[in-house]
Amino acid sequence: MPRKPANFLRLLPALFLYALVGCSGESEEIRYRATAGVVVDGKHESAVVRETRFTSTPNSMTGFEASVGDRGEAIRVNIGEGRGAVYLLLNGLSGSREFPFIVSGCFKIDTGNNPDWIEELRKVPVGRKCTLTAGGMERIMPLFVAFRDEAVPASIFAVTPDSSRAVFGVEARFFQLTLERVSDAVPIDKGIDKHLPWLNGIPFAGSNVRVLDPTGDRNVPRDQFTLAQTVTDYYFRD
Repeated sequence: MPRKPANFLRLLPALFLYALVGCSGESEEIRYRATAGVVVDGKHESAVVRETRFTSTPNSMTGFEASVGDRGEAIRVNIGEGRGAVYLLLNGLSGSREFPFIVSGCFKIDTGNNPDWIEELRKVPVGRKCTLTAGGMERIMPLFVAFRDEAVPASIFAVTPDSSRAVFGVEARFFQLTLERVSDAVPIDKGIDKHLPWLNGIPFAGSNVRVLDPTGDRNVPRDQFTLAQTVTDYYFRD
Protein backbone atom coordinates (compact mmCIF):
# COMPACT_ATOMS: atom_id res chain seq x y z
CA MET A 1 0.00 0.00 0.00
CA PRO A 2 1.51 3.37 -0.95
CA ARG A 3 2.37 5.56 2.01
CA LYS A 4 0.58 8.86 2.47
CA PRO A 5 2.82 11.89 2.13
CA ALA A 6 3.96 13.45 5.37
CA ASN A 7 1.77 16.29 6.57
CA PHE A 8 4.44 18.91 5.93
CA LEU A 9 4.71 17.79 2.30
CA ARG A 10 1.00 18.31 1.79
CA LEU A 11 1.43 21.81 3.19
CA LEU A 12 4.16 22.80 0.73
CA PRO A 13 1.82 24.32 -1.92
CA ALA A 14 0.19 26.51 0.72
CA LEU A 15 3.59 27.53 2.14
CA PHE A 16 4.78 28.41 -1.35
CA LEU A 17 1.78 30.68 -1.87
CA TYR A 18 2.30 32.23 1.53
CA ALA A 19 5.89 33.10 0.57
CA LEU A 20 4.65 34.82 -2.57
CA VAL A 21 1.94 36.87 -0.94
CA GLY A 22 2.95 39.90 1.06
CA CYS A 23 1.85 39.84 4.69
CA SER A 24 1.99 43.54 5.53
CA GLY A 25 -0.29 46.25 4.28
CA GLU A 26 -2.09 49.51 4.94
CA SER A 27 -5.44 50.13 6.55
CA GLU A 28 -7.74 53.11 6.79
CA GLU A 29 -11.03 53.60 8.57
CA ILE A 30 -13.60 55.98 7.13
CA ARG A 31 -16.17 57.15 9.64
CA TYR A 32 -19.22 58.61 7.96
CA ARG A 33 -22.75 59.79 8.62
CA ALA A 34 -25.31 57.97 6.48
CA THR A 35 -28.60 59.79 6.00
CA ALA A 36 -31.49 57.89 4.44
CA GLY A 37 -34.14 59.81 2.55
CA VAL A 38 -37.63 58.32 2.47
CA VAL A 39 -40.71 59.74 0.79
CA VAL A 40 -43.89 59.30 2.84
CA ASP A 41 -46.45 62.09 2.35
CA GLY A 42 -43.49 64.39 1.93
CA LYS A 43 -39.90 63.71 2.93
CA HIS A 44 -38.50 62.02 6.04
CA GLU A 45 -34.82 61.64 6.87
CA SER A 46 -32.75 59.99 9.56
CA ALA A 47 -29.02 59.43 10.00
CA VAL A 48 -26.54 57.17 11.77
CA VAL A 49 -22.76 57.34 12.07
CA ARG A 50 -21.08 54.21 10.74
CA GLU A 51 -17.55 53.13 9.86
CA THR A 52 -15.91 51.31 6.98
CA ARG A 53 -12.43 49.78 7.23
CA PHE A 54 -10.32 49.28 4.11
CA THR A 55 -7.14 47.20 4.03
CA SER A 56 -4.72 46.94 1.11
CA THR A 57 -2.20 44.08 1.23
CA PRO A 58 0.72 43.78 -1.26
CA ASN A 59 0.54 40.61 -3.32
CA SER A 60 3.38 39.56 -5.62
CA MET A 61 0.98 37.77 -7.97
CA THR A 62 -1.81 40.34 -8.29
CA GLY A 63 -0.15 43.59 -7.20
CA PHE A 64 -2.35 44.09 -4.14
CA GLU A 65 -5.45 42.69 -2.55
CA ALA A 66 -8.19 44.63 -0.83
CA SER A 67 -10.35 43.62 2.09
CA VAL A 68 -13.18 45.65 3.57
CA GLY A 69 -15.55 45.65 6.49
CA ASP A 70 -18.44 47.88 7.47
CA ARG A 71 -19.87 48.30 10.94
CA GLY A 72 -22.70 50.25 12.45
CA GLU A 73 -26.44 50.12 12.80
CA ALA A 74 -29.37 50.14 10.43
CA ILE A 75 -30.93 53.52 9.71
CA ARG A 76 -34.33 53.88 11.37
CA VAL A 77 -36.62 56.47 9.79
CA ASN A 78 -39.74 57.45 11.71
CA ILE A 79 -42.52 57.90 9.16
CA GLY A 80 -45.09 59.62 11.32
CA GLU A 81 -47.25 59.32 14.40
CA GLY A 82 -48.93 55.94 14.63
CA ARG A 83 -47.09 54.58 11.59
CA GLY A 84 -43.92 53.30 13.22
CA ALA A 85 -40.71 53.34 11.24
CA VAL A 86 -38.89 51.90 8.26
CA TYR A 87 -35.35 50.56 8.33
CA LEU A 88 -32.57 50.70 5.76
CA LEU A 89 -30.24 47.75 6.33
CA LEU A 90 -26.67 48.28 5.10
CA ASN A 91 -24.77 45.95 7.40
CA GLY A 92 -21.73 44.17 5.99
CA LEU A 93 -22.35 41.05 8.05
CA SER A 94 -25.81 40.81 6.53
CA GLY A 95 -24.40 40.21 3.08
CA SER A 96 -23.87 43.76 1.79
CA ARG A 97 -20.21 43.05 1.12
CA GLU A 98 -20.11 45.53 -1.73
CA PHE A 99 -21.27 48.47 0.35
CA PRO A 100 -17.80 49.63 1.49
CA PHE A 101 -16.77 49.86 -2.16
CA ILE A 102 -19.91 51.88 -2.82
CA VAL A 103 -18.77 54.21 -0.02
CA SER A 104 -15.36 54.66 -1.63
CA GLY A 105 -16.93 55.12 -5.05
CA CYS A 106 -19.31 57.74 -3.69
CA PHE A 107 -16.27 59.68 -2.44
CA LYS A 108 -14.65 59.28 -5.88
CA ILE A 109 -11.88 56.91 -4.78
CA ASP A 110 -10.75 54.45 -7.45
CA THR A 111 -10.13 51.10 -5.72
CA GLY A 112 -9.49 49.26 -8.98
CA ASN A 113 -5.85 49.04 -10.09
CA ASN A 114 -4.85 52.05 -8.04
CA PRO A 115 -2.06 51.19 -5.53
CA ASP A 116 -2.49 54.60 -3.80
CA TRP A 117 -6.18 54.25 -3.00
CA ILE A 118 -5.63 53.95 0.76
CA GLU A 119 -3.73 57.24 0.74
CA GLU A 120 -6.55 58.86 -1.24
CA LEU A 121 -9.03 57.69 1.36
CA ARG A 122 -6.98 59.35 4.08
CA LYS A 123 -7.26 62.63 2.22
CA VAL A 124 -11.07 62.66 2.08
CA PRO A 125 -11.80 65.82 4.10
CA VAL A 126 -14.19 65.89 7.02
CA GLY A 127 -17.44 67.43 5.83
CA ARG A 128 -17.30 66.10 2.27
CA LYS A 129 -20.68 64.74 1.19
CA CYS A 130 -21.89 62.57 -1.64
CA THR A 131 -25.27 61.14 -2.58
CA LEU A 132 -26.34 57.71 -3.79
CA THR A 133 -29.70 57.30 -5.49
CA ALA A 134 -31.91 54.31 -4.86
CA GLY A 135 -31.41 53.20 -8.45
CA GLY A 136 -27.65 53.34 -8.07
CA MET A 137 -27.78 51.03 -5.05
CA GLU A 138 -29.94 48.26 -6.47
CA ARG A 139 -27.11 45.76 -6.86
CA ILE A 140 -25.82 46.03 -3.29
CA MET A 141 -28.96 45.13 -1.41
CA PRO A 142 -29.79 47.57 1.09
CA LEU A 143 -32.92 45.94 2.45
CA PHE A 144 -35.73 48.44 3.00
CA VAL A 145 -37.96 46.89 5.66
CA ALA A 146 -40.51 47.56 8.38
CA PHE A 147 -42.52 45.62 10.95
CA ARG A 148 -46.26 45.22 11.20
CA ASP A 149 -45.55 45.27 14.93
CA GLU A 150 -42.03 46.16 16.11
CA ALA A 151 -42.50 43.93 19.15
CA VAL A 152 -42.89 40.91 16.85
CA PRO A 153 -39.66 40.10 14.94
CA ALA A 154 -41.42 37.71 12.55
CA SER A 155 -43.70 40.53 11.37
CA ILE A 156 -40.90 42.02 9.24
CA PHE A 157 -41.76 42.79 5.61
CA ALA A 158 -40.08 44.39 2.62
CA VAL A 159 -41.26 47.96 2.12
CA THR A 160 -42.71 48.84 -1.27
CA PRO A 161 -45.32 51.48 -2.06
CA ASP A 162 -47.96 48.72 -2.13
CA SER A 163 -46.91 46.96 1.08
CA SER A 164 -46.53 50.20 3.05
CA ARG A 165 -49.96 51.34 1.87
CA ALA A 166 -51.46 48.07 3.08
CA VAL A 167 -49.79 48.27 6.52
CA PHE A 168 -49.46 52.01 7.23
CA GLY A 169 -52.07 53.48 4.93
CA VAL A 170 -49.45 55.53 3.05
CA GLU A 171 -46.91 54.82 0.33
CA ALA A 172 -43.25 54.75 1.42
CA ARG A 173 -40.31 54.88 -0.96
CA PHE A 174 -36.56 55.01 -0.33
CA PHE A 175 -35.06 57.55 -2.73
CA GLN A 176 -31.49 58.39 -1.68
CA LEU A 177 -28.64 57.93 0.76
CA THR A 178 -26.30 60.81 1.60
CA LEU A 179 -22.87 60.07 3.05
CA GLU A 180 -20.80 62.64 4.92
CA ARG A 181 -17.22 62.09 6.11
CA VAL A 182 -17.06 62.86 9.82
CA SER A 183 -14.24 63.12 12.34
CA ASP A 184 -12.94 59.92 13.90
CA ALA A 185 -13.90 61.50 17.23
CA VAL A 186 -17.60 61.25 16.35
CA PRO A 187 -18.92 58.08 18.03
CA ILE A 188 -20.59 55.34 16.03
CA ASP A 189 -24.32 55.42 16.79
CA LYS A 190 -25.65 52.79 19.16
CA GLY A 191 -29.33 52.95 19.97
CA ILE A 192 -31.37 50.55 17.91
CA ASP A 193 -31.87 48.28 20.94
CA LYS A 194 -34.34 50.69 22.51
CA HIS A 195 -36.62 50.28 19.49
CA LEU A 196 -36.00 46.56 18.95
CA PRO A 197 -35.07 45.20 22.40
CA TRP A 198 -35.57 41.61 21.26
CA LEU A 199 -32.31 41.89 19.31
CA ASN A 200 -30.55 41.12 22.60
CA GLY A 201 -32.39 37.81 22.83
CA ILE A 202 -31.19 36.39 19.51
CA PRO A 203 -30.71 33.50 19.05
CA PHE A 204 -34.09 32.95 20.66
CA ALA A 205 -34.65 30.26 23.28
CA GLY A 206 -34.65 26.77 21.83
CA SER A 207 -32.83 27.80 18.64
CA ASN A 208 -29.21 28.15 17.51
CA VAL A 209 -30.21 30.09 14.37
CA ARG A 210 -29.92 33.88 14.49
CA VAL A 211 -32.87 34.62 12.19
CA LEU A 212 -35.94 36.60 13.23
CA ASP A 213 -38.25 33.61 12.79
CA PRO A 214 -36.49 30.37 13.78
CA THR A 215 -39.84 28.53 13.98
CA GLY A 216 -40.40 28.60 10.21
CA ASP A 217 -40.06 25.45 8.13
CA ARG A 218 -36.38 25.34 7.18
CA ASN A 219 -36.81 22.20 5.11
CA VAL A 220 -38.19 24.18 2.19
CA PRO A 221 -35.72 25.40 -0.46
CA ARG A 222 -33.83 28.50 0.67
CA ASP A 223 -35.25 30.56 -2.17
CA GLN A 224 -38.68 29.97 -0.63
CA PHE A 225 -37.73 31.21 2.86
CA THR A 226 -39.75 34.10 4.23
CA LEU A 227 -37.91 37.36 4.92
CA ALA A 228 -38.06 36.60 8.67
CA GLN A 229 -36.34 33.25 8.04
CA THR A 230 -33.49 35.01 6.20
CA VAL A 231 -32.81 38.22 8.14
CA THR A 232 -30.64 37.96 11.26
CA ASP A 233 -29.80 40.43 14.02
CA TYR A 234 -26.59 41.17 12.10
CA TYR A 235 -28.66 42.99 9.51
CA PHE A 236 -29.51 45.60 12.16
CA ARG A 237 -26.17 46.00 13.91
CA ASP A 238 -22.65 44.60 14.04
